[in-house]
Order: sequence, then structure tokens, then C-alpha cells
Amino acid sequence: MTKNGQNIYMIGISGMGMCPLAIYLAQSGCNVTGMDDNMQPGVADILKRNKVKIDCSKQIPEACDCIIYSSAIDLTSKIFVHAKERGIPFIRRGDYLAQIANNKKLIAVVGSHGKTTTTAMLVHALNASKFNFSFFLGALFCNPKIFPARHSPSDWIVAEVDESDGSIDSFCPEITLVINFDWDHPSHYTSVEDLEKTFYNLSTRTRRLVLIPENCPYLQKLVRNGLPCDFRTYGLDGDYGGTFHFNSQGNTKLSTYGLLPRIECDIPNKGLFNAHNGLAALSVVHFLLNNLIEEPFEGFSGVKRRQELLYESQNFMVMMDYAHHPAEIEALLNYVCSRSNRPCVIVFQPHRYSRTQAYYKDFVQVLNKADRVILLPVYAASEPWLEFGTSQMIADNFDGPSGKLKLIDYERQQLFKTLPSSGAQETMNLLFVGAGDIELLALEYKKYLGWADWWQSFLNKIDVGTKVAENEPLASKTTMRLGGSARFYIEPVSLDDLIRAVKGAYTVECPIFILGRGSNLIVPDEGFEGLVIRLNHSHWKEIRDLGGGRIWVGAGARLKEICGYACKSGLAGFEFLEGIPGSLGGSLRMNAGAMGGWLFDVIESIKCITLDGHIKEFFKEDLNLGYRFCKNLENSFAIGAILKSSEIQHQEVIRQKLNLFATKRKSTQPREPSAGCVFKNPEGDYAGRLIEASGLKGFSVGAAEVSSIHCNFIINKGGATSNDVVELIRTIQDRVHKTSGVFLEPEVLFLGKNWDKG
Repeated sequence: MTKNGQNIYMIGISGMGMCPLAIYLAQSGCNVTGMDDNMQPGVADILKRNKVKIDCSKQIPEACDCIIYSSAIDLTSKIFVHAKERGIPFIRRGDYLAQIANNKKLIAVVGSHGKTTTTAMLVHALNASKFNFSFFLGALFCNPKIFPARHSPSDWIVAEVDESDGSIDSFCPEITLVINFDWDHPSHYTSVEDLEKTFYNLSTRTRRLVLIPENCPYLQKLVRNGLPCDFRTYGLDGDYGGTFHFNSQGNTKLSTYGLLPRIECDIPNKGLFNAHNGLAALSVVHFLLNNLIEEPFEGFSGVKRRQELLYESQNFMVMMDYAHHPAEIEALLNYVCSRSNRPCVIVFQPHRYSRTQAYYKDFVQVLNKADRVILLPVYAASEPWLEFGTSQMIADNFDGPSGKLKLIDYERQQLFKTLPSSGAQETMNLLFVGAGDIELLALEYKKYLGWADWWQSFLNKIDVGTKVAENEPLASKTTMRLGGSARFYIEPVSLDDLIRAVKGAYTVECPIFILGRGSNLIVPDEGFEGLVIRLNHSHWKEIRDLGGGRIWVGAGARLKEICGYACKSGLAGFEFLEGIPGSLGGSLRMNAGAMGGWLFDVIESIKCITLDGHIKEFFKEDLNLGYRFCKNLENSFAIGAILKSSEIQHQEVIRQKLNLFATKRKSTQPREPSAGCVFKNPEGDYAGRLIEASGLKGFSVGAAEVSSIHCNFIINKGGATSNDVVELIRTIQDRVHKTSGVFLEPEVLFLGKNWDKG
């Protein structure tokens, strides 16, 4: 059993069953380390706050007394082979929880639907009543300050007990609260009778009380089979009685009677389904304490993904819910439709092939109650593929009007194109429904709507001369001449508008990109979901003499213009910039260089704006520079800089150098559209030489081709796509690595993407 100081390693620690257990163990004095292939940032933060270590090596620590694993983990993986070789015991999460609970007085919350919400309400009401206990919740509270588990020296422990993997058979509760019953988890329970038997056996192992809803025939049959402990009912005609009153906003008042003292309290969760769950929680509280406080749910924050309201305007509402069984979806639809006559649209991600195969007809029936359905592929949850368990089965049997259901790939861009881009003018209830990773899409869409609201507000505040656009094409603004559009686009006329745009986008977490002349850049074919700012107004192109060989240059000024100004003024040292197809701002970010010179050789200081909209100045001695990067500009961007000449020369001498560099550049670089040098030169060698040596000169993918003049250039022969360019870049990397052992690192930026992640 768990001991203080025990070293525990947890596999799949980010899961909503594993995370609370890790927190409980860490609070009890264990040394807990865990790994997960899909670690969620919010979960990782909660674990770290509880001194749980996150392991990225995927290696069992040297000091390890026990391994706890999620039931979704494949036991044939190498980590379990190593555990066996070292003699380290490993146990399923549910079975380990049962070991803890069976040494305590367990209040088990069980049922087919609503366990998490009911457990959360019970935990809150017991806390409000000053009862001392431990608990486990199978989700995160909406309030990030409240952890989903707590260790206490008390004998009492509250936990939702999951039947999905059979670990329910290991529990022996003091009190069992059964909130409902529907056949589910067909991969484990082949018939409804199997599941009935499981619930009955748990009830016979219960020591003091089984509490059931008074109107469930399945559970009434369970009671009639005889139980060794007391049983009571809750509901309208139950031993613990309650009636519900709903107002026009969907809020619920509960009036109690029967074994409960007469109080009237607010139920925080909306809908009849949750109102019954609240009554169930209060029934347990009263059984334990023989008392109820006046407002047991006051301050309840709710649980993430359980009817979680993501966005609401006057006529448009977006909600996320964990519903993944037909009965759960029906309860959600009934609640939403009863409170609003707005059209109801469901984005549904089925959960598990086995469940979809067993209930596809039920899914068809309940989804038909929505006005429109967007159906995503099944979230497998480690299950093997079943031919008759895919989303296509639902789509093929859907008998609603043509066009009512649309089956799409799990792809953000495709989904968002089917949904409103703004909530301002929409009339709709939009529900993201499922138990898989649909949460990620829902939260992304929430941001997406937040961006639209911010943008509309921003448009009302800008100066007259500022250019703004939505879905602005970017191909013509790049030297490669390809790619899609920017969701938002601005050419600010003033510093105030620039700061206003940056601060606003930062507040709503909208990605920002500063576009110069568009060299050294690949724009994806699908475009950029964020704000593109281009310092194209004359305000940002100013070049001004400061005296003493120093000039102020706005970030929008072209490098060629800087060379021309310096030549006329007799300022030497800028000649190497001639012909680099960029503006000052982008060249600073990339620490551009050519002909043996580097831009930061002539920089005295840079004036920047941070990504949260604050002005900052960097002097040369403070800069962190390297080959093709300036670390100081990773989280800020330049709006101008002071450049300093190396010496004063006659302009004719300077012009001769410019002409010499221009001639050399024209003879060694292609004239077709390109993004400049594609790869960084590896130390001691040249990327172009390695590419040519690998036999790729003139090689093409689609209309993208390795230049025959300079192999570190990819040219657009006309009609190339970014996919052509990316595939060609991957091909070059693979070929050069095979022929020379060198992995070429891209120098060009891939807008909104990360080369490491493909």
C-alpha cells in the first residue's frame, strides 16, 4: 500500500483518471514522476504545482517502487518489458485507486452518465459543510485554484468509480451513490445484463447504504434482487425528496423534503439532468451529517467540459460538453432546446469504435433532433479499427434532410470554414460534443471568435489612413509569389495604431507576424490564422541623417534604399546590403548578411515593440546575436534602428563597390521568384555545394525547382504551391543527409508553422 516516501512512476499521467491520483499520492508524501505522450499544458501546470515531476525521457527512474498505468496504455510496450526485467510491480490506475479506497470509508459515485458533475457537487457541498475527507475527481474544476484531488488523514474518501475497464469490481464502498444506468462500454460488457451484474455486485459489497434514483427501472430491479445493506431513493417521490423550479434564464431552484430538511437552494448546473444530480449529492451529505446548510452549492465553479459555456453574445452561444453516449447527447439537446428556440448545431466526435458500432442507430436518432450536425471521425482511444464502428456508419444511416449532416476530417481549417467566423451577427446554439480531443478544437474556436470580436472593436478606433483587411492575399507581398491569405491584415499609419493592434491581438492570443518585403518567407497554401502587420506606409520608411555618420532608418525601409541614401551621403560600410531583397525590420530579425558583411556590423541600437505592445530599445552591446538570428527579436519586432557608417568616403568610391556587388549577385543568383537562400550554411561548408553534390540541381516538385544557378535557391517556375516547396525542402534534407551526413536547417521562415514539427 502507499507509504510516505515511496517512489511511484505513472504512465499516461495527463489523463483525467491519472492526474488526480498523482496529486493525491504527492500530497500523501510519495515521490511521484510521470510521463505522457499527449501532455496537456493545463494539466502539467497543476501537476507541477503539486510537486509531481514530468518525465520527458520516457525511461523508468532508477528509484522506482511501483508503476501505475492508465488502462489506455498498451501493456506490450517496451517500458513494461523493462519493468518486468527489473522486477518493478505495475498496476492499473483503477485497481490502485481501489487499494487506497478500500482502506478508507469510500463514498463511491457510480452511473453511466454524470458521475463527474455529481462528484464535484458532492465535494463542494461537503467542503461547505466543513466535513473532513479526501477525494478524487475525474476532471478539472473550472476554477484553476481548486485541484481535482485532495489527500486528508480522514477515514472518509469520495471518488467516482468508473466501470469502463472493469476495475469497478475491486471496490468495496461504505456508501454507493448510483445516479443512473444505461448500457455502455460494449467492448467490455457484451450485454446490458453484464453491466447490471457489475452494478449489483458493487451494491452487495457496499457496507452501509446504496442510494438510487426512484424512477430508474434497471436500478429498481437491482434493489429487488436483495442487498445486505440499507438502500434509499431520491427524486420527486423518493425518500430524499426534491422539486425543481426553472426560471427564464435556465437557472434552477431546488426545494427539498422527505428525509431532507426543508430548504430552498440554487443548483449551479443548468438542466433537469444536473438538478437531479444535485439532489443526489445533497442526499449523501445529509446521510453523513444529518444536516444541510442553506446554500450548499454557493460559489460552485463547475467542471471543465461539462456544459462549459465557451462564448455567448446576444444571439449566439457556444458550449462544450463531454457527452458521448446517445442518452447524454439527448439530455444536453433537451436542455438547450428547452431554453432557447435558436437553431441548434452539433459538432460531434464519436468516442471509440466499439461504442459507435453498438449505438450508431441511437446516435442517428438523437442527432436528428439538432438542426445541423457536423460529424468528425471517431476518437479511437487506443481501440483497434472496426469496419462498422466508424463515423461513416452514422453518416450512411442518417435519415435527415440532405445537407443536414456533414462528415468532415478532423482538421481545424476545414471545420472552422463550416462554422460562423464571428458571433456578432449569428443566431445559433453551437455545441461541441464528445469525450475525445474535440476539446482542443472547441477551445481553438473560442479563441477564433474572440479574435473576431477584438477585430470589430479595433476597426472602430483606427486612424483614417490605416489600411485594414480580412482574408488578405499574401502571395503578391512575398518574393516567392505563393501562399494563401492572412485572417487579419493591417498597414498602420501611426505608432498609436500599431501599438493598439499589437496590444489587442496579444490580449486575445491572436498570433502576430510582421511582414516586410516578404523575402526569406514561405506562406502556407491555407494562409495564416492571425494578424499580419506590414509597415508599408511612408511613416515607417523614413531615413534621416543624425550626424556623425549615424542615420535613423525606419523598419519599413528597403535595404536597397538604405544603400542609395548612404552612397549619396558618402557613408561607407553599407554596400554589402545591396541586392538583399528585404526591408530593415525583417533583416534585423534574421541578422541578414552577404558579401562578407552582417547587418549588425552597422547597427548602433534598435527600437522595438514587444509582443504585448510596449516600446523597448536595445543597444548593440546588449544584443544576443548569432548566425541568422537575433534572440532579442524573438518576442519583439523592430520599428526602426540607428545605423552607423564605418567611415566617410567619396560617393563614387561607394558606388563602384555597389556596382561590383550587384554584378556579382546577378551572375550568381536566379532571377525567377524565390525566397532567397533556403538553408543555413553548415559550419565549414556551403548548403548550395552540398545540394549540388547530392545531384539535385534542377530537381523539381510541381512548379518548385532547385535553381541551376545557385542550388541553395528554390525558384517558383510559375504556379508553385507552398506544398510543392515544402516537399522539395524535405527531399533536399533527406538526400543531403544520406549523401553527406549533414542535416540542412532551413533559413527561410514557414509562416505560422514549425519546421521541426513538419
